[in-house]
Amino acid sequence: MRVRRRTGSGGTWERATLTSARAPLPGTLDPEHVKAVRAALAARPGEAARRAELEWLPLVSVAIADDPGHVFCVFPGQGGPEVLPVWSRRRSLRAAAVAAGAFALVLLVAVLV
Repeated sequence: MRVRRRTGSGGTWERATLTSARAPLPGTLDPEHVKAVRAALAARPGEAARRAELEWLPLVSVAIADDPGHVFCVFPGQGGPEVLPVWSRRRSLRAAAVAAGAFALVLLVAVLV
């Protein structure tokens, strides 16, 4: 979610508007996404019209061995490729564990006092 929020204004998002169930999907979509979109766009009985708007941002996630606390997301920006550092899952879990431990310690002190 954080990556989407931070790339919302700076990323060069690709867009497509589909107006029929048989409209061709963009060729730059990942095959797994194509399957999901096709399933969602299947014609429904009694359907009179449709309009679907797709937005996607090509994104590469890069992990560097010398910096295990971050994952770097690279995406096309307004002026060329942009890099967004994000905490790795491991670092996020450690921070959550430290916060939970501190909270438990505060509760223990509160109960004992």
